[in-house]
Amino acid sequence: MRVWRFTHRSHRADIAEKCGAYGSLMPEVSTESLPTQGLTSLDIGTLRLLVEHNGRVIGRDQMARMLNVDTSAARRVDGSLVVLRRLLGPDAIKTVRSRGWMLSAVGLASAYRILQLQIDTIG
Repeated sequence: MRVWRFTHRSHRADIAEKCGAYGSLMPEVSTESLPTQGLTSLDIGTLRLLVEHNGRVIGRDQMARMLNVDTSAARRVDGSLVVLRRLLGPDAIKTVRSRGWMLSAVGLASAYRILQLQIDTIG
């Protein structure tokens, strides 16, 4: 039992170190430019869905279905939301308990800029 607890704690420490290192690699959000490198197609798709459903709550299963993510892997949407919150700021995406998420007014302006940057870099 003690050995398991020791290894369990060390495993948590490894995860915390990895998460901390990943978080330090994420760019800081500035008002002049919003860096979009490192965003996956799922991240961009999630952001587009939040913009399209502005003012309305959208749930995990609905997002997964619209993004063509397998329903058994619908939690991947949560990972995209974490990335988007780091990029847009903690208040940009509101969580509506037991229902889903919605984009705030602050997040909407930043989301438009990110999507515009994506279009500019493609075209």
